[in-house]
Amino acid sequence: MSGVFSDLRPVERGRMVQAMERYLLDHIDEIAKVLTLEQGKPLCEARIEIAGAARYFEYYGNQAETVEGRSIPLGKGYFEFTTYEPFGVSAQIIPWNFPVEMTARSLSAALATGNACVIKTAELTPLGNAWFAHAANAVGLPKGAINILCGLGVTRARPYRLTRS
Repeated sequence: MSGVFSDLRPVERGRMVQAMERYLLDHIDEIAKVLTLEQGKPLCEARIEIAGAARYFEYYGNQAETVEGRSIPLGKGYFEFTTYEPFGVSAQIIPWNFPVEMTARSLSAALATGNACVIKTAELTPLGNAWFAHAANAVGLPKGAINILCGLGVTRARPYRLTRS
């Protein structure tokens, strides 16, 4: 990871995360159609899921500036302090039933704190998550801040063996 994203000032990261919220809401009709077609979710419920996902980006975008260290009193002549730094890369494995909202819940917090993300979509519902890549490009997130993996989680089936005690 190059550090371009984690080195941004928290207020700048927060604004980008909030811009993700606006992107989702601006494209809610298009995204809802995708969720409905790939999953069979009623259109009204797909819109509710996207609005809920957008809310996470609004909330964590606002919180980006509030992550602070603290000083710890240890007595005369001592000075102790903590700082919070990004972990680097976080990974999320997303289930099929609420793919956009569950992705948003972890992605928004990770981005607000300066972490890059790898999202492994469910095999059955990968298309809704592709909108996060569109949003990342549209709001100017640095390349590599969001990485989306689609497809099967296993490349080779392993035989199941029943053992008896």
